Amino acid sequence: SMTEDGYQVRGDLTIKNITNPANFMLIDDGDKLLASFDINRLTYQIGTESDPEAEWVSKIISISMLINK
Repeated sequence: SMTEDGYQVRGDLTIKNITNPANFMLIDDGDKLLASFDINRLTYQIGTESDPEAEWVSKIISISMLINK
């Protein structure tokens, strides 16, 4: 849905064939759209073999997008 700053995005994010709901703001910056949001990497089975207890790499990782219009 459109807001004053851009778009509220609600949908599904699929990583490694694992799909979960995703929610983030897509900010309209004139000639581009920007977004940044966090996910729990263990939810998507990222690094579950190398660091399942998140001792070395945080469970929470950031995803950023820049989309040129």
